[in-house]
Amino acid sequence: MRRLLLTLILFLCALPAQGAISRVQHANTNQTSNVSSTTISFSSNTAATNFLSACVRAGNKSTTLSITDGQSNTWNSVVSVQVTGTGNGELLQCFEAHNTAGGADTLTVSTTLSTTLRIAIAEYSGVATTSPIDSSNSNTGSSASPQSNSITPAANNELIIAAGSVDAAETFTAGTNFTMFEVVPAAPSKLGMEDWVQTTATATNGPMTLSGSDSWGAVVFAVKPSGGAATPSKPPVVL
Repeated sequence: MRRLLLTLILFLCALPAQGAISRVQHANTNQTSNVSSTTISFSSNTAATNFLSACVRAGNKSTTLSITDGQSNTWNSVVSVQVTGTGNGELLQCFEAHNTAGGADTLTVSTTLSTTLRIAIAEYSGVATTSPIDSSNSNTGSSASPQSNSITPAANNELIIAAGSVDAAETFTAGTNFTMFEVVPAAPSKLGMEDWVQTTATATNGPMTLSGSDSWGAVVFAVKPSGGAATPSKPPVVL
């Protein structure tokens, strides 16, 4: 029995620990004039290998968005949705950069059609450094309750990020279990970004509520934590 117990302890010690995901910092910018690009910076240096996310509301649903930054990180589109709204409508799109270089960082968001840009960004620690996106979904509607179509994370301890865009301007309230950590501009707002680190994998549609009925777009995506089980490089020694 003693030998079996020691073997189990050594085996567990050989496995990498799974890190808990934590939001490190966030920021926003409210570009109300029509532009072809704008910049936004993190107030503090980002840490190497961390995960960055950016959600952008563009005031023209037909535009194409892209992001670059001062660290030469690779930014990937995660999920997007077009909102009919009034006039040219809106585009809501979220991006991510993973296993980042770290250091002072300024993002440049570019648009193919000159338009307004509302942007919310966040840095997270404890995220998988390869293929971090688990799943994503989106939805549009007209009501006081924006919510995406549902996703179900594949594992426990995943980060859920949701964002909502409205045609007019509303006061955003986070859905159950979520934290609304960015609204752009200050209420009444046109973009809201919320998150939730789940302990147990649970289906969610990233719900939020508005102060009034409006045309909206909603997106949600799940992000994998770092760590997890792996095969030890060599078997444990039995004492």
